[in-house]
Amino acid sequence: SGDIVIARTGASTGENAYIYIPPKAVFASYLVRLQFDNIGYSRIVSLFLRDSQYKEFIQGVIGGSAQPNASAQALSSFKWLFVSFSG
Repeated sequence: SGDIVIARTGASTGENAYIYIPPKAVFASYLVRLQFDNIGYSRIVSLFLRDSQYKEFIQGVIGGSAQPNASAQALSSFKWLFVSFSG
């Protein structure tokens, strides 16, 4: 629970899902799995992955001539800046 999966190949490259109830096992070489120690961070990142900025970023890193694809490194190379305010 709390993992994020991102499609790395095909027409759905960059599409992602936040996992609320995980299955017992999944094997899919076309998925990238993101894990966080803090489930709060995971939820924030999952919301960001739905943002148009990330979708534009994905369009810039997609390669392949026959079928769109992106490496795990490319999908996770977006520069993130999180600021925490407390008071």
